[in-house]
Amino acid sequence: MAQISEAQEIPMGRAVAPPKSRLVRILAWLGNPWGYVLVLPAVLLYSTFQIWPLIRGLTMAFSPFSWVIPESKGLLTFNGLDNYRELIHNQEWRHSMWVSAKFTAGAWPLNFVVAMFTAVMVSKVTHSKWSAFFRIVTYLPVVVPLATAMLLWRNLYSAQYGYINHFLKTVLHIKNPPNWLGDYKWSLFSLMIAVVWKGFGHNTMLFLIGIYSINRELYEAAEIDGAGEWQQFWKVTLPLLKPIIVLVLVLSAGLMSATSQVMVLYTADTWGPTTGGGPFQSCLTAGLFSWVTAFIRPDMRMGLAASASLILGLVSMGLSALVFKTVRVERV
Repeated sequence: MAQISEAQEIPMGRAVAPPKSRLVRILAWLGNPWGYVLVLPAVLLYSTFQIWPLIRGLTMAFSPFSWVIPESKGLLTFNGLDNYRELIHNQEWRHSMWVSAKFTAGAWPLNFVVAMFTAVMVSKVTHSKWSAFFRIVTYLPVVVPLATAMLLWRNLYSAQYGYINHFLKTVLHIKNPPNWLGDYKWSLFSLMIAVVWKGFGHNTMLFLIGIYSINRELYEAAEIDGAGEWQQFWKVTLPLLKPIIVLVLVLSAGLMSATSQVMVLYTADTWGPTTGGGPFQSCLTAGLFSWVTAFIRPDMRMGLAASASLILGLVSMGLSALVFKTVRVERV
């Protein structure tokens, strides 16, 4: 077969475009430059208030940073793992981690159970107006500012004037009701109740979204097969809510800190070497320890506080990884 020349392959009268330079190809790949101009302010804000604090916090976690010592504030200061060795031998930090573990072990499942129960009950309301009313009432604690909510609970817990003890005395005839915030036996439990009340509405809405998305025909088929309310929940609702359950558990993994809640429940005038964080430091969580170390102690050791916060963050990540591994979600 005769070999076709290169000139014969090119149609007559059609001009061949010259090859584009590398710069032109790069600009074509990047797209419209005005898009980058419009996105630039948001990127700068995010970098300033999110990325840079994260980088600075990581550098502080491996430095002897102290606000009252100017020589320790440089970016190049580095002390390796000295902060973590000190934390291991710090009895107060170990106590705060133990308090955080107990608090999370109680508040985490309580938050989940209360939110799930409320979501299931609200989903049973068929009247649209009443259903909307209950959803609003459930979400109201989330809308209330945290400081206001904790002050409300501090007044409710008041041993002398609180409504809780008044109810126990007058209705249940309990002569010596608990001193909810003043007794170390009840203080952590009181903190759990206040925190769960403040946040369960958000998880309830997430569960309701999942329940409303389940096909009603599945419940009708289960009812025809003789399944009761509990069997329908266990065999239909719970398996189909696995993605929402994972989301709720992961979002609740940060309960270990509980910093602001304790700061409001126990006013600043109670802080001291042995009284910070409730009676006998019964509510001294790990997040509160970091805040006290960085801003309350005279030496203001922010490097040590950053190290404690980094450990707390790694623990929360470990809890999230445990949730992902335990509650397996099948991909569709």
